Amino acid sequence: MSRTTIAVRVPTRDRVTAAARAEHKTVDAFLARLLDAYEEQVFWAAMAATSAEDYQAAAREDGIWPGDYDYSPEAAVIRRDESRD
Repeated sequence: MSRTTIAVRVPTRDRVTAAARAEHKTVDAFLARLLDAYEEQVFWAAMAATSAEDYQAAAREDGIWPGDYDYSPEAAVIRRDESRD
């Protein structure tokens, strides 16, 4: 596997190194975990900002709507149960 360097200030490098050590990880593994968490956060923020209608339109455009995951019977039961409360 090839390696490279990135330009960061010394205090930043020291913080990353200390955090990686605290998690008993290499700096590479620590940064990969941070990036995974960041990418997941960005994904869920985008999902939260997408309306159901926009999501459905995009899924239709991608050819994956309707899927084989029709939850309408379950949703009907949940709505019925919630109306009883």
